[in-house]
Amino acid sequence: MLSLPYVEGPWKGLKLDGRIIYGDKVVDVPSSKIDADLKELFRKTVLMIGGQEPARKVPSRGECRYCDISRADCPERIEIETRAAGNHGLF
Repeated sequence: MLSLPYVEGPWKGLKLDGRIIYGDKVVDVPSSKIDADLKELFRKTVLMIGGQEPARKVPSRGECRYCDISRADCPERIEIETRAAGNHGLF
């Protein structure tokens, strides 16, 4: 939605509406959501990802549990502890 109107092809110069589908939830995104603030956020994000300094690491249980990278390769990884049954600990 943000980039296609700036490249050669059938979308050049068009305002594009989008749609995000999360499982059974559909969210329509009108082209009016692409404003100066979003463009600046996108620019900063691209510069951060492609910059000289690595991005700040922000591990969390919610994110790390889906990641396949082991603690050996990611010392910041947060492991979820498991406890014996009946101990009512974390799973």
